[in-house]
Formats: sequence, structure tokens, C-alpha cells
Amino acid sequence: MPISVCIDWGSSSFRAYRFSPQGRCVDKLDTGDGIKSVIARSNRGAAQDVQPQDTATLFESVFFELVGHWLQPGDTVLLSGMITSRSGWVESGYLPCPADLGTLARHASKHIASSARHNSIHCLFLPGISQTRPMADVMRGEELQLLGVANTDSNALVILPGTHSKWAYLDGNTVNQFHTLVTGELYELLLHQSLVGSLAKSGFDAATNQTQTVINNNTSVDDVSFLEGVSHGFEHSTLVRALFTCRSSVLLNQREPDTIASLLSGLLIGNEIREGMQLINESNGLGTLGVSLVGNRQLCQQYHAALAHCDIPVVSQWADTVDRTANEGTDNATNLATIRATDVETGDAAIAGFQRLIPQLSL
Repeated sequence: MPISVCIDWGSSSFRAYRFSPQGRCVDKLDTGDGIKSVIARSNRGAAQDVQPQDTATLFESVFFELVGHWLQPGDTVLLSGMITSRSGWVESGYLPCPADLGTLARHASKHIASSARHNSIHCLFLPGISQTRPMADVMRGEELQLLGVANTDSNALVILPGTHSKWAYLDGNTVNQFHTLVTGELYELLLHQSLVGSLAKSGFDAATNQTQTVINNNTSVDDVSFLEGVSHGFEHSTLVRALFTCRSSVLLNQREPDTIASLLSGLLIGNEIREGMQLINESNGLGTLGVSLVGNRQLCQQYHAALAHCDIPVVSQWADTVDRTANEGTDNATNLATIRATDVETGDAAIAGFQRLIPQLSL
């Protein structure tokens, strides 16, 4: 039976997409019901002496609560993200690198879900990707986005910024190697739970890495401090020492508190770029190959600015509105190879990834 519903269910978000029989995305749902929220709901019930549902039953209940109105008995649903992890609803395995993204659907774990109103909903849980060398690493969810932006005719270096940034080298649809750099998580911990960031002035938006502070020459203080941090993080291997300047420079009146969050962000992102380029080049000899960004637009803009500051080109390769072009009924695989844009939104990439998998499962 044709697949009409696909879900990208992550740690902090639930994104569902409904597709027409022609593969066009015709409806979307984006909520904060990530797996952490669902698990927390179960824990609150236990703390209040309410008989908790087991985690799998609770995920199934939330699933029908959110997308049940899209479903008919016997439908097949494709799921990706942390919902397929050990902490999620049904755990699927990992494809080892080099991993052909076009084969993700063949390795999906199967589960039949039912509710009072819905019988025999066939759920397919996509696998993640793993590697053991040069060190152990895994990804879940990002592989779908990589499939969405992959160009079967060329190789690419793709960065997916976030809590755990992913750097992936693609040869066509195949992920040859990837690396995880925990930049976003370190930023949150250092800024909010350490002495290093304790003197940073509030008002900085951690979600976007931006402030509205402006100095007399109309150059954002955020931009200046951010790029200073990028320079140091990229050019020097002394990150652990440099981080303490986020505190000491304020104590010695060398920096204003409202510049520290930007400086910290720049140090960490600059260091990520240095490490990421070193790791990828050591393994693949990419030389001056430009990078492509997939993720939240504002965060991608920060990375774009940092990469440009380090003289690393950001290629304009994929559409930033994949869902719109898909809705117009065009051949998505062709569009991804020909439409040019700076970066692509995470949701758009996921839609394109699902669109490439649906035909394999609808035969």
C-alpha cells in the first residue's frame, strides 16, 4: 500500500508529513512532542503515583493522538529519528559506513500499531548509521536529511549544525565517513552551568546565537566577538585554555558581559571547523572542496559566516524550499541536482529524503 504519512521524530521535536499518492507533501505537523517530552510525561505520572504506561505504549498513544486523523486501517507509516533508538519506541539497527542511503528502507524494523479506531497500522522504523573507525560514532535522523540533499552524480561535504553537529562526506548517495562534534551541547553547558559562562549578560538568544546589541559604527558587538572567537578557535589548538577568557576578560574589564556568549559560541564553532576539516581531509583528501549546510536557517547562517571567515567556501548546491518544489509535482531527484541555494532547512531535507524512499516501499 502506498505510504502517505512519514514522521521525523527526534529528541525534542515531532515532525510529521502527509503525502499525496503522487508523492507531494500536502500537509505538515510540527510539535514539541519529542521523545524526551514523552518520557518526561511518563516520569511525572509515576511521581504522582499514577500507574504509568510502559514507554512503548506511551509512544504508540502519542503517535495516534498526533497523526491518527491522517490514518486509515492498513496504512504504512515511515519513521526516522530518535524514535528508532534504544530510548525510543522501536529500536532499529545501524548501517555501517560506507552506508548507501538509498538502502535505508530495506533495513527498517517493522511494528504493527493499533488503537480503538485504527487497526493494523504498519510502522517502518528506519535504521541509523554507524562507524567504528577512526573511532566509534553513530547518527539517527541526520541520515534521512543527507539522503534528501545527496547528489547521485558528485561527492560532497555536508555539515548539519546542532547540539551534536555532524560532518559527513558523501560520494553520491553513500556516506563514506562522518564525525560528530558536540559543539552545541558544550555551548549550553558552559554558558548556563559553569563558571566559564557565569558572567555572560543575559539576553543572548541561545537558540539563534544572536543578540541585538549594536555599537556606534553599526557593527553588531555579537558579530565582532563571534568572529574573534572563530579566528582563535580555528587558528589555535588551545581551546581549553581560551575558554577561560570568557570569564577572566570580564573580570579584568577587557570585555563587556554582553559579548561573552558570542565569544564562547565563536570559540567553539571555530574549533569545530578546525577539527572537522582536519578529520575529513585526513580520511578523504578533499582539499578545497566546499561544504554544504543543512539545519536551522539561523544556525546555518552563523556557520556560514564562520566558514567564510576561515576562507572555506560554502557551496550553493541544493534548494532551500525542497517541499515547495515537490508540491509543484516536479521530479525531486532532478531538482536537487539543479536548483541552487545556500542552505536547506532540516524539514525540507527530511521531506526530500522521505520522497526518495517512498517509491521503494509503495511498489
